[in-house]
Amino acid sequence: MAWSLTDRLAALEHATGRQSSLGGGQGDLPAAGEDNPSRTHPGSGGEGGVAGLDDLGFRRLPNGVWHREMRYDLLTRHGEGRFADLLTSPLEVLAKAVHWSKEVAVGVENLRFYDTETSGLGSGAGTFPFLHAVAQVDGDELVLYQYLLSDYGEEVNLLTTLAQIHFTPNTGVVSFNGKSYDWPLLQNRLRLHRLPDLKILQMDLLHPARRMWRHVLEKVSLEQVERHMLGVLRQEDLPSREAPQRYFAFLDDGDARILAPVLSHNALDVCSLVVLTARLATLLAGTRLPVYAHEYVGVASYYDEWQETELADSCLQAAVNCPDADWRVHWLHSLRAKRAGQWDQAAVLWSEMMIRYRWSVAPCVELAKFAEHRSKDLVAAREWARTALHRAITNPTNGSNAEVLQQLRHRLARIERKLSGLTGINAKQ
Repeated sequence: MAWSLTDRLAALEHATGRQSSLGGGQGDLPAAGEDNPSRTHPGSGGEGGVAGLDDLGFRRLPNGVWHREMRYDLLTRHGEGRFADLLTSPLEVLAKAVHWSKEVAVGVENLRFYDTETSGLGSGAGTFPFLHAVAQVDGDELVLYQYLLSDYGEEVNLLTTLAQIHFTPNTGVVSFNGKSYDWPLLQNRLRLHRLPDLKILQMDLLHPARRMWRHVLEKVSLEQVERHMLGVLRQEDLPSREAPQRYFAFLDDGDARILAPVLSHNALDVCSLVVLTARLATLLAGTRLPVYAHEYVGVASYYDEWQETELADSCLQAAVNCPDADWRVHWLHSLRAKRAGQWDQAAVLWSEMMIRYRWSVAPCVELAKFAEHRSKDLVAAREWARTALHRAITNPTNGSNAEVLQQLRHRLARIERKLSGLTGINAKQ
């Protein structure tokens, strides 16, 4: 279903900050908890005795599966991004990060953005997806399909529809924690009904998101990533944990309108996958500069894996120059110099850390090692070892355990024995 001219003008004017004189179009997604019937196919929801599905834009496929389709112009804004950002994103870099097979080309046309709502939060035999959402790019639109399981007996046809229409061999699934949750759950349902497994590529965005933001966010959940990284602010959103309760209430009374917030929550999740894909791809490719120090560190870790040493060095240097650079950022920067054999530079970095972070033990230990084994200055090595031990004992921030203290005492005793030996040699001479 294509947009009307009014809708297209409204979306374009919203994107450029101008107001439409025609009205009626919506350039943004519906707010959480609201339906968007102007974007759905009207359906004969009364058919089959399921109340409210027509009001929500669902129609029944010939095989009995309830389904609705929503279309958004690629100019539609979602948070700080637009769906169209996906078209210019270097997806091959993100594919490399998630170990996408080189035998299958990655392109916008073969990505399927997938999310489910399930009957429970676990992954046991009693948990099943009752709502499947799949989004894909079709020309100048993002098309979002939702499939609702209105009766247990429809599941075989629903799963068959997903496999035949959306998850064909040359497609890849984009999800957030879907590789370890949504997709295995789907595969289990296929096996339960003796249907073939789906063997297609996975692009799980949770793993690159963790590398970028696990030291920035309290928790790397899609909700946190949306709010703090994508600028998506949901209003009156239904928590995922309440979705099962609403689904079973729907099965009890047969009125689908209670599912409206669940449907909106699910649709917004999938739309966030689209803009998150673009954000991660541009960060990894360097076409979008990181904002946070740990974003630079996350990008550097991928460059290290790909043996792009100079790019990794540049990222870590940029990270330590960020206003939010913390102990870990400086520590990783110093270890990189150590691994590269740049001992003098590493010693300078450890000295700076020792002053900047007066509770920190690790830089003092490294300086003691450097003085003992590299510069052969045992007096300096003893002082650094003493400082490290003192900090470990007096500052609870370090959380030093008995093993760490024993190692530090052992190091200090060894250095003192070396000094005693040198003193004895000098005395004899």
